[in-house]
Amino acid sequence: MTVSVRLFAALRELAGASRVEASGTTAGELADALSAEHGERFAAIAAVSSFVVNGERGERATPVAEGDEVAILPPVSGGAGRTLWLLRHAKSSWDHPGLDDRERPLSRRGAKAATLLGGFIEAEGIRPDLVLSSSALRTRETLAGILPALGPGLEIRIEDAIYTFSGIALLERIRAIPEAIGSAMLVGHNPAMQELAVSLAAGGDSLDALTAKFPTGALAEITLPDTGWDEISEGSGELTRFVAPRDLDG
Repeated sequence: MTVSVRLFAALRELAGASRVEASGTTAGELADALSAEHGERFAAIAAVSSFVVNGERGERATPVAEGDEVAILPPVSGGAGRTLWLLRHAKSSWDHPGLDDRERPLSRRGAKAATLLGGFIEAEGIRPDLVLSSSALRTRETLAGILPALGPGLEIRIEDAIYTFSGIALLERIRAIPEAIGSAMLVGHNPAMQELAVSLAAGGDSLDALTAKFPTGALAEITLPDTGWDEISEGSGELTRFVAPRDLDG
């Protein structure tokens, strides 16, 4: 019996696709079949991965049937947990003060920053499974600047709900991310991005810098516990990376 399997993070990169087919009657058999096809590195990662079958956390012995939705999630960033990237849009233009705030584009400096950030994302292998972006033009243009670096197979959603200046509103949106998503990136606005990052991160070497300022075009990486997104709470994460465009220029 052949079942369609969704792969995330490193497994997706190794297989060259986000959805593949495999044979087996349990989640473990599907993983073993894919490991035999894609090699030892795939097998090593799959051995420590978790499973989601029809939206529910599963085990290797969880039975699967034709038409089931099966996902294999490797540990994120080398450990058990989830990763959230928070990207504030790059610097926007104020050349046309009559424009609605949603319609302000990036400035030349902002477009350059987005390109620099894209290079950093590609070099660091940052590959979110889901990207949630504000519907504002400056955030969509920032996303366009980094999109080639994000790799194939990711899911992108442009949402009015991310056009918010409330960290609490963003937290509620994060809690609605499906269980099968292992890592996510938000592209949004301040002060919401800074408020969310500070509220989630209980520690991290760059936390003081982030608390003082979250510049335009800055990217924060927060490692979260291996729980459902709906269980994410204030102080449950760790700030593992924080980079601004000035850190990448020159």
